[in-house]
Amino acid sequence: MPATEDKDILLPMRKRKLADLEASMEILVEDIWTKATPIAGALRTIQTKKLYKANYKSFATYRGNTLGQTPSWAFKVHPQS
Repeated sequence: MPATEDKDILLPMRKRKLADLEASMEILVEDIWTKATPIAGALRTIQTKKLYKANYKSFATYRGNTLGQTPSWAFKVHPQS
């Protein structure tokens, strides 16, 4: 059964729950990208000015240890990572 038909058979209460969850996810996605810009700026400054060298040999190690994030995450917010 196609997804559109599945949605049509949802009870009204479940349709409302789905709409509420989708709306909250949309807000969270917007919030993530709003906050990503300052994160990218901070990462760029730390990398270009080599501020990470106070405690780490590489920016990759710094990023992994201090942010606990993968290289793919960092690249999304700071393409030069």
